[in-house]
Amino acid sequence: MPRLKVVIAIEPYIGGTREHILQICRGLDKTKFDIVLIVSPLREPSLEGELLALRDIGITLRLLPMRRAISPLADLKAFIALRRILKAERPDILHTHSSKAGILGRLAGRTFARSLVHTPHIFAFEWERGPRKLLYWALEWLMARWTDRIIAIASYQTRLYPRKLSLDQSRVVLIPNGVDPESLQSSKPREETRRELGLSPDDFAICSAGRLCPQKGFDILVRAAELVIPVWPNARFLLFGTGELEAELKGLAAALRLGDRFRFCGQRENMSDLYPAMDAYVLSSRWEGLPYVVLEAMHCGLPVVSTALPGIRDLIEHERTGLLAEDVHWEPLAREILRLRDSTLCRHLAEAARAKVAAGFTSKECLQSLGRLYQSLGS
Repeated sequence: MPRLKVVIAIEPYIGGTREHILQICRGLDKTKFDIVLIVSPLREPSLEGELLALRDIGITLRLLPMRRAISPLADLKAFIALRRILKAERPDILHTHSSKAGILGRLAGRTFARSLVHTPHIFAFEWERGPRKLLYWALEWLMARWTDRIIAIASYQTRLYPRKLSLDQSRVVLIPNGVDPESLQSSKPREETRRELGLSPDDFAICSAGRLCPQKGFDILVRAAELVIPVWPNARFLLFGTGELEAELKGLAAALRLGDRFRFCGQRENMSDLYPAMDAYVLSSRWEGLPYVVLEAMHCGLPVVSTALPGIRDLIEHERTGLLAEDVHWEPLAREILRLRDSTLCRHLAEAARAKVAAGFTSKECLQSLGRLYQSLGS
């Protein structure tokens, strides 16, 4: 059977979407699929070298600038370039990801691709407010008319998308994100990493990671820390990441006089060495699909406290595989963090979390499901 040509198009090569694309490019069976990756390097130019290295494993790479924000002239240029590439490639499957590449790619590719697949990760109309919410919904409703399959990464999306986009249920397919256990093996002893981070044996290290942007709700985490620290002397908060709100968040932590009890640790590429050195993970996001950081933390045996977002409920059953704050607010988040003082509860949550991820959220299962979907559409 000849290999299927799969063209993947994405704009935000950052965070969880970056991890997702790397998994597909590295893990999809190259004897069955010929992969072309169209990706924008604009949001994270420092990762261009990583993208270029994908050529060494047989990926055909097309770097194509796409802007995140609506920009008529730039979007028109990107559309024309996408159309030119897709006309030349004539893919069996065009698989677009997220909003910008999802709209432009499906518009450009509907004439040239045999089948169109789209993974929103989370649609903009799920979190946007005001007139833009209606605009994004209208665009996605129109694009859905031409899309053969929409991939949901969380179970709530399989119920929401058919209703919001007026689709038959069969056109929305659930393929959850998954982690690769081998890639999360730490190369350093826990004690060594803790010493490097300035942690004492008695410190209870609570970490969080991600881009310092409004979505991630790190202002909520800083304010929750203000409530936790006076009650729990051994608690230490460590935030890994950089972003546009870094100065603002540091200013907030300084104004609240958190001192070195709340540390901004910068960007770390190898989180696999950091998770084993931590004692818990906190997700304070305002919206998410099915975040890799939570999957990774759970796999590494950390008890997780999270805001009770719809996708998170696929992973965290309150008081069984983690703790859920009842609202996206620092007070309920702080209450749940303080429950981690119970070492027996922490141990129970960590064991159940690891088992939950192993039972249904591995990259192997994700790639197998994706491969089967491609073959069903391309045959």
